[in-house]
Amino acid sequence: MADEKATFKVRESASYGRACNGCYKAKCKCILRGPGLQCERCQRLKQECEPSTVARKRLSRKTAYRTAHLEERLDDLVGLLKSQASGAYNASPNSAPSAHPTFATQPAENWAGEKGSKNKPLAPRASQNLLPAQRPSWNTDPLSQIEPSASQAEQYLAIFQQQHLNNFPFYCISSTTTPAQLQRERPLLWLCIWANGCKSVVQQRVIEVKIRENLARKVLVDLERNLDLLLGLIAYLSWASDKYSGKSLLAVFANIAMSLLSDLKLDRSFREFPCRELDVTKAYSHPIKEKVQLHHRTNEERRAVLGCYIICTTIAWFLNNRPVQWTVHMEGCLQDLSEHPEVPGDRVLVVLTQLLKLTSNLHEVSTWRHIEDPSPQTKPHRSLHVKSLRAVLDKIKSSAPPEILGNKIVLSYVYFTEALINELPLYPLEASQQIGCFDFGRTECFFACLQAMKNCMENFVTFAPEAVHSHPMMLHLHFSRCTHILYRLSLMEDPSWNRGDIPHVIDVLRSIEQCASLYESVSSAIGMETDGSDMYTQAAEILRATKALWRRKFEEAGVILPTTKDQHSNNSTLQADEGIFDLPADGWFADIFHWGEPFSIDT
Repeated sequence: MADEKATFKVRESASYGRACNGCYKAKCKCILRGPGLQCERCQRLKQECEPSTVARKRLSRKTAYRTAHLEERLDDLVGLLKSQASGAYNASPNSAPSAHPTFATQPAENWAGEKGSKNKPLAPRASQNLLPAQRPSWNTDPLSQIEPSASQAEQYLAIFQQQHLNNFPFYCISSTTTPAQLQRERPLLWLCIWANGCKSVVQQRVIEVKIRENLARKVLVDLERNLDLLLGLIAYLSWASDKYSGKSLLAVFANIAMSLLSDLKLDRSFREFPCRELDVTKAYSHPIKEKVQLHHRTNEERRAVLGCYIICTTIAWFLNNRPVQWTVHMEGCLQDLSEHPEVPGDRVLVVLTQLLKLTSNLHEVSTWRHIEDPSPQTKPHRSLHVKSLRAVLDKIKSSAPPEILGNKIVLSYVYFTEALINELPLYPLEASQQIGCFDFGRTECFFACLQAMKNCMENFVTFAPEAVHSHPMMLHLHFSRCTHILYRLSLMEDPSWNRGDIPHVIDVLRSIEQCASLYESVSSAIGMETDGSDMYTQAAEILRATKALWRRKFEEAGVILPTTKDQHSNNSTLQADEGIFDLPADGWFADIFHWGEPFSIDT
C-alpha cells in the first residue's frame, strides 16, 4: 500500500522535449513513473522505454535578430532591382524584348539598318528568359508584319519624289538619297512617305496610327523639337485620307505644326536676345539685352516654313478658324526662295504661297466665315475689296514664269482664288447696304465667278486617275467648294443676275458625275487593295447621291426643266442612294463636302 502511494506521488508528465521515443512517435503524453522507471505507456505495452536522444531547443525571438534579417532581405531586393535596370539599358533590342510597344520607326529600320536611340524603354529582367513563342502578343509591333522590302521602299520614295512633291514641293529629296538614308535622317517623314505609297487601305491606316503615336510621344512625352517632326506633320496633313474625317483632329495637328514652327524659331529671325531663350536663368545672367550671332536660314528651313503656312492656312480656312498670321520672317523666306530658287519646285512653292496668302486675306473679309469683328458697323462693303484683290492676283500671275502658270496644279489654285474674289459681293446685301435694285458690279462679279469655277472644275476632271492619288488635299477642297458656290447661286434670287443662266455656263450636275467617275477609277488605276472603304470609293458614292438630291432641288426651284427620262432617273437613283446611306448623318460628307451655313439654303 505504501509502494502504491509512492508511485502515485511521483506520477508526472515529461517536460517538453523529454518524452521517450515511443511516446514521441505515437504523439501522446509521456507519463513518467519515477526516476529509472518505464513510462506508463511503455509499461502497459510491455516495450522498452528509450529516452529521446535529440532535445528540441526553444528559439529565442530577439528583436535585434529579426531586424537584421529584414534588412538583409531588403538589401537583396534593392540589389535585384539595380541589376534589372542596368541589364535593360545595356541589353540590345534583340536580347531584351521591350515591355512596351515598339516606338518610332524600328520596324522599318529592319531593312535600313539599326539606328541607335538614347531613349530606350525599360524591360523586365524576367522577359530575357522568355522564348519567342512565350512572349506576350501585345509586345509585337504591328508594323513589323507589313514592313516594305528594299525594292518596295525604293518604289515608295520614287512615287513620293516624282508625284507628291511635284504637286506640293515643301521638301527637296536628292536623286541620290536612298530610302535607308532618308529613314535614318527623317524617320517620321519616312513613315508618311510609306503611308502615302502603301496600296493597302488597311495597312495604310495601321501606319497612320503609328505616325500619330510617334508624333504624340516625341512631342508631348520626350519633348523633342526638330525639323523632321515638322516635315512629317506637313506630309501627314497634306494628302487625302481618313484623317480629314474629323475636324478636331485637323485642328490639333495644325496647332502642333504652328507650335513646332515657333519652338524651332522658324517663324522669326535668329537675332534673338539671350533672356528670351528657354532657360529662364539666362534672364538673370544677361540683364542687359545683347544680340546673338546672326544665323542664315537654309533653303530646307525656308521650304518648311512656307509649306507649314500653306497647309495650316488651308486647314484654318476649312475649319472656319482665324487665319494664320503672316510674319515678316515668312516674307523674307518667300523673297529668298523667289530670288534664289535652288530647284524647280521652289518657284512653284513661291506661287502657291502667294496665292494662299491672298486666300488668307479673303478669309478675313468673307463674312460667311463668321470672323469676329469688334466694329462691324464701320466695316466697308465687301465689293470694295474686289478691285484691290484682283490687282494682287494679276500681279502674282504676271510675275510667275509661263511654265509655272502652265502647271495644272498651279492653275487650280489660280482659278479657285479668282472664284473666291468674285464671290465676295454675291452674298445677300443687308438692308443698310441696299442702294438699288440692280448692281452692274455684282453682275460682272457673278459671271466672272461662274467662269472661274468652270475653269477650276474642268481642270480638275482632266487629271488622270493615277494622278489624283498624289493630289494634295487642297485640290479636292477646290472642287468641293466650287460645287457649293454653284449650288448657292442656283437657289438664290437676286435682281443682279438670272440664275437660269448658270446651266448655260456650267452644268454642275454633269461636273459632279464626272468627278464621281474620276474618283471611282482611282483605286483600280493605282492598284489599291480596298474593300470599298477608301476615300475615293466613298467620295464617288456620296457625289452620286448628292447629284440626285441636288437635281430634285434644282427642278423644284425651276433652275432646270425635268423631262420624263430625267424624272424617272431621278426617282430611281434617289431611292437607291437614300437606301445606301443617309447623307445628313454622314460625318465624312459633312466634313469634306459641306463648307458652311450658306449652302443649306431652303427655297
